[in-house]
Amino acid sequence: MPDSQTLNNQQMARRVAREFSSGEVVALGSGLPCLIPEAIPAGQGVLFLSESGALGYTAGPDGQPR
Repeated sequence: MPDSQTLNNQQMARRVAREFSSGEVVALGSGLPCLIPEAIPAGQGVLFLSESGALGYTAGPDGQPR
């Protein structure tokens, strides 16, 4: 069995973020999934839905909506 590398939370979020395409709406739960919007490149056009139902609830690290 090959050795596996342990990923930290930011690395996991970046890995998951690569799965999304422009125009997709992604429902996020609480906890680790909340790190994913920060890993999406600006201008990619992925829209996030919070677990509570708020659409587009997050901004990027620069404070601008994504």
